[in-house]
Amino acid sequence: MQRKLPDNPSLHFASFQRGEESGFTYFFKTLYQPVLQYAHSLIDNEPAAEDIVEESFVKLWEKRTMVQSAASVKPYLFAIVKNTCIDYLNKRKTETKGKREIVWLSETENNPLQEERNFPSIHLNMQDAVEILPPRKAQIFTMFHLQHKSIREIAMELNLSIGSVKNQKSAALEMLRNYFLQNRWKK
Repeated sequence: MQRKLPDNPSLHFASFQRGEESGFTYFFKTLYQPVLQYAHSLIDNEPAAEDIVEESFVKLWEKRTMVQSAASVKPYLFAIVKNTCIDYLNKRKTETKGKREIVWLSETENNPLQEERNFPSIHLNMQDAVEILPPRKAQIFTMFHLQHKSIREIAMELNLSIGSVKNQKSAALEMLRNYFLQNRWKK
């Protein structure tokens, strides 16, 4: 059975740092709405904002021993939310960029230029595209475009420099462009 603490942030903080549910519940109930509004203002996507806030409270709980006082819980949590929102926006930006970069791989149905010039349509799905690449380029292309990992994440995971990952990604894209250009005239 949980003991009920008086509404004293310092007592709740001590409980929170000891890993007691009552301390966490106090800060959750006190800060959930303000951080949710903050996250929503940053990313303008309510379901994603809710996920980010929940994830941020988990991070806060996991790092509770790093928080020095009851007064620092709120700024610490807001910093976690801000950083998580930035990561979310960067990932969305990367996904959007990836979709733009590989749009030419999709079928060109209802494309007036395609119909006007009577180009044969190319039926190249993503798996076919990846199979024409050398293994390392295929791996980086897949991690970036299909798994939506950042350049930095790929570099860390593959133990490569960021520059190497960028070069490999660009080279893979260039190979696919060349493949597309060479094969678009074949029926």
